Amino acid sequence: VVVDHGNGLASRYAHMNEVRMIENDQINKDQTLGTVGMTGWTTGPHLHLEVYQNGRAIDPAAILPAFVSADWAIAQEK
Repeated sequence: VVVDHGNGLASRYAHMNEVRMIENDQINKDQTLGTVGMTGWTTGPHLHLEVYQNGRAIDPAAILPAFVSADWAIAQEK
């Protein structure tokens, strides 16, 4: 799943067990994109996160505060 956040920022989520959206869906901060899985070449369930600025990969830690601001939320399902 690739999410276009605007202003050249995009995030990619991989190894998902279930995707709960379809291409071109508009999403909001409370929406679940999918569930963590074990697809592809992996040894255990996990979320693979990649972040891109203007098409170039950047360290996700550089923007993680943006994900927990008033406009974004990270949630964990058990």
